Amino acid sequence: MEYLKKEYEENLEIQDLISAVWKNRILVVSLTSLSIIISVIVALSLPNYYQSSAVLAPVDDDNSLKSQLSSLSGLASISGISIPGQSIDKSSEALKRLDSFKFFSEHFLPYINLENLLAVKQWIPETNKIIYKENMFQDSTKTWIRKVSFPKKKIPSAQEAYKEFNKIITITQDNKTKFILVSVEHRSPYIAKQWVEILIDNINKSMREKSEEEVIKSVIFLNENLQNARLSEVKEAIARLLETQIKNQMLISASEDYVLKVIDSPIVPEDKFKPRRAIICISGAIFGFLLSIIFSLILYLRSKRFNDSAET
Repeated sequence: MEYLKKEYEENLEIQDLISAVWKNRILVVSLTSLSIIISVIVALSLPNYYQSSAVLAPVDDDNSLKSQLSSLSGLASISGISIPGQSIDKSSEALKRLDSFKFFSEHFLPYINLENLLAVKQWIPETNKIIYKENMFQDSTKTWIRKVSFPKKKIPSAQEAYKEFNKIITITQDNKTKFILVSVEHRSPYIAKQWVEILIDNINKSMREKSEEEVIKSVIFLNENLQNARLSEVKEAIARLLETQIKNQMLISASEDYVLKVIDSPIVPEDKFKPRRAIICISGAIFGFLLSIIFSLILYLRSKRFNDSAET
């Protein structure tokens, strides 16, 4: 009997709660409708962003050349010679460089218009024209007019630009396939594509130039040691190392995709990447409905507590 009584009381409580929500159905409908209206306004006010992406693959190192350098470097070390600038895993280094402030400031920022990163207000698809924020950048004179407080400056610094750029760039690597995805978001799909291309071209170019400098240093270093060497065995080891480094220099100069090769080139996207307006509106409707249910239950509990206190 006690069990049946308890079950009856629980069912009664649930019925009371449903009844409370039904009694406040005007509140539920009103709050839900208001939330939907607000979410629609927010969704429509958000600007479109387009994302352009490229799929890259690490360029395989010349294993035969690598093994030659390894074996000859061992022979050279026995003879008291060390080769400077021997690097490994260029693709991992390239990913770190892509994400660094040094690469951004030296190999990306000089190739773009700063206003396209920090002062874009709107992109007009029909004319492919960018409208800039009036209180930041004057397009007619190409001058910055924004008013900022210290430590910011009227013309944005490289550090400020770097922070903003980190919000729109995505670099990921698949641990299994080692494929690399580089994506850039922007109001203009044309600029998004262009910036991905700049990143790819300049990471290969900068890494190639760095390797060429290291090889040149190694060649100079080996030539100096070749002139000073006395033992024929040491001279032979240096000559073989020098030959290998010259081959390495030729391979570096001839390789356009030195570190990362393009598997899937970036394109001008036709569809926006964000915002997802349908999801925003649905989320707003769900939020408004749940909020109205909570308010209805609060009113029900207050009413019940008041009735209970009146009875006592």
